[in-house]
Amino acid sequence: VTARWQGPAKQRWRGEVRTAVESGELTGRDAAQDTDRPDVRQSQVDVTAGGRWRQSDAVSVFIYANVARVLRQRFGLQPEANAWAAIDAPDVWVGSGSASALWRVSPRWALHASARAASRAANLAELYGNSGTVVGNPLLRDERAIGGQLGAKFQIFGRATKGGPTSTIGRPSAEVRATLFAREATDLISLV
Repeated sequence: VTARWQGPAKQRWRGEVRTAVESGELTGRDAAQDTDRPDVRQSQVDVTAGGRWRQSDAVSVFIYANVARVLRQRFGLQPEANAWAAIDAPDVWVGSGSASALWRVSPRWALHASARAASRAANLAELYGNSGTVVGNPLLRDERAIGGQLGAKFQIFGRATKGGPTSTIGRPSAEVRATLFAREATDLISLV
């Protein structure tokens, strides 16, 4: 379920707020071990806020921040297993942020750059695996990553404009893109 709000399009600053709710459940029986899998439900609520600053028809900057609350409910676990689960899979807050810029050098050339810092919580499959057993796992941590991209695109043919919306319905076009990206991740989710 997703909801979205955007500010006026013609202003230099165009704000945007998005919120999303998702839920998943892990349940069933493991045939190989003939054991019941613990019933676990994971819900996540995301709120993203940010927008675009348009310096001119040629230059735009986009900034966004995201915060998510991850909730995990467990059913039918033994007390000792529930204690391990609370340690290895606690309810957590995770946050992310991104910034990007687009510079339209000419009607056909454009340069873009972006940077992003993100966090990701473990999902149910990573927490419980295929066997469905709950064990102490001190290496299980949220994944954190920092990355960036730098690229350019060139429109070979088709209608090209320096700014404003352009309809391409019925008009064939082609463009070439080249992007260089880098990413460094720490505290990777690891299972033992």
